[in-house]
Amino acid sequence: MNRPARSIEIFTMSALDLFVTAMGSFAILMMILFPYFRKERLTKVTNTPGQVLFCVWSTRVKDFEEFVKEVPDMKERGEENRAGFFVQDDVWRKPGYDQKPDDPVVGVTWLQAQAFCKWLTKKERAAGLIGPQDEYRLPTDAEWTAAAGPDPYPWGKKWPPPPRSGNFADETYAHEMGYAHGADEMRGYTDDHAMVAPVGSYAPNRFGLFDMAGNTSQWIQDKYRASMMPPEILEKYPDWKTEKNELGEDLYVMRGSSWQDFGQKLLSWRHNLYPNTYHPDTGGFRCVLVVNSPPASPVAP
Repeated sequence: MNRPARSIEIFTMSALDLFVTAMGSFAILMMILFPYFRKERLTKVTNTPGQVLFCVWSTRVKDFEEFVKEVPDMKERGEENRAGFFVQDDVWRKPGYDQKPDDPVVGVTWLQAQAFCKWLTKKERAAGLIGPQDEYRLPTDAEWTAAAGPDPYPWGKKWPPPPRSGNFADETYAHEMGYAHGADEMRGYTDDHAMVAPVGSYAPNRFGLFDMAGNTSQWIQDKYRASMMPPEILEKYPDWKTEKNELGEDLYVMRGSSWQDFGQKLLSWRHNLYPNTYHPDTGGFRCVLVVNSPPASPVAP
């Protein structure tokens, strides 16, 4: 029988069970990452409640385009007018540089990312691809920290980054910007993309997740709290204790780094803080699937 394809690929290319201790927490985060094959996809989640499954890469342009086509109402897409801000619905189409369907979508607000997750949950529940209580959302700060791994960088402890570690502000970027060479910290590193690169272009981290550093930073679920930061960082950089901007607005968090970043900006602890209506041209989002439903029967072949 014909089975519907998943809207986004949430499965890794190798199967392994991960038990990761979230930095700064005694809680254990369990993530089960299933096999994903180019010509054959698992089409139903049949796992135990309480699991959090990470999408292996950020939401792509073609994923977000499908969402926009299926949700014509601007308010439902998270594109409301708000005091002091006008949320333009086409920033993701025109971020200031060319994008292809498999590139990670950028220029998306936290509100739009929330609307995408809500749409995807409804769509895949209706198709029977996820359980009636399963849901897509953005990862929490603790989940993202755990998924990045325990080392200073998602690729490990080494500096400079090993070849093909990610898409950063490298020699290619420097030449595109008109510089003779890249920043001293990135001298000699080349990733062959001046700006954004298609998802899956570089090596995944130890857990099979792509672009946990570089390419595009990613919205997470949480508002910013100073307690997210390691104590030694708060002591060294007191500005991180401020939880609102100069207008008194709540700040929301993007994790990871982008094609525009280099040096210490590639450290996994970094938090980038913005209002929830901000359109970052270097940032997008990654979904997680939270399994809340009891296990279902396996899908028939």
